[in-house]
This record gives sequence, C-alpha cells and structure tokens, in this order.
Amino acid sequence: MIILNILIAYGWGGLSPQTDQKWKFLRDAFNRVGKEVEANAKKSGVEVRVSVQRLRARHGGCVIDVIRDRIRTADVLAFDLGDNNPNVHVELGMALSFHETSRNVFVLREVGQKTASDLAGLLFTEYDRNTNKITDAQGFRAAVRTELLWKLRKQSIILADCDENDTETQKAVKSKVISRKSKSSKTTKRKSTKTVSGTT
Repeated sequence: MIILNILIAYGWGGLSPQTDQKWKFLRDAFNRVGKEVEANAKKSGVEVRVSVQRLRARHGGCVIDVIRDRIRTADVLAFDLGDNNPNVHVELGMALSFHETSRNVFVLREVGQKTASDLAGLLFTEYDRNTNKITDAQGFRAAVRTELLWKLRKQSIILADCDENDTETQKAVKSKVISRKSKSSKTTKRKSTKTVSGTT
C-alpha cells in the first residue's frame, strides 16, 4: 500500500477533533479529494491511502524538531491563516524553506483577509468563515488532486480515469498504470531468464 500524507496547520487552540468545526471543515475539504484519488487508484489496481491529519507535535520529543520533521516528510501541506495564529505562520515559513517548490503547499485564508506582504506571491485558497465554503472549490480540488497524482508519479504510479474535470496535465498521464510491483516482477522475470540461459 502507498500512503500519501496531508498535514493541516491551523489555530486549533486545544480543541478535540470531535468538537472542532474548523478542523471538520478543513479535514473534509482534503478528504474529499483523497477519497477520489483512492477510488481511482483502486480501479487501476493500485492500493493507495490518503491520510489527512493535523500538524502537531507528539509526546517524547522537542516540539519544534517534531514539527520540522513532519513538515519535511509530508506529501501535501495546508496552512490556514484565517485565525492569524502565530504558530501557523512560523510553520508555513518552515514549509516554504524546506521544500524545493511551493506546489505542495496550500495556503488558506478568509475572503478579503489581508496577509503579510512577504506572502504576496502565493496563490491563496479563500473561504467564507460563516459558511465554511471554499470560494473556488472546483479549482481547489483540482490543484490538490494534481499534486497527489504528481506524488504518485514520482513513485512510478500512473492512474487512469481520474475525474471528468481533470486538468490537461492529469489527462496526459492517464494512459496506463506502472507500479513498483510490475517493475519488480519484470526485473525478476529478466533475472530468471538469464539464470536459465546460463545453465543450459
């Protein structure tokens, strides 16, 4: 099974996941895309699980070290600036410095919210605080889906039949499925052929 990790940073303020409405909104937004990718992977014969979690530390380690390591290893990162939480701003800065590009970093803010001038070059995903609805939901899902597919491509996994609203980039990679398993089986077959040839 291939696991893709999505980490979300926001001002959760110690609320439990069961009662935190902001977490429910953010989790569901990314989960929807994750389920689409999982379903299409299954159709293509590839087992994929998209894990959506809060970006937080754990017991038994220095907070900043754990946060740094999780940011470095995440496949997709999301930062909600809606509450102007200082921790989230620090974590966003870490993410932008650790990763080669910002393509896997999604920054959310409220509609009309002003943000730091240093972030002016980023494309923001805006949402309505009252309704918890993303302004360009379709564009948001397409961007997240494209990034998840890109992560799979880096592992030699190409999915077919993804979504009717796919971008041109996605349409271009849908012709076949190439998995690590199929690659290894071909390598094993070539090795066994050579062994037989050498003994005859």
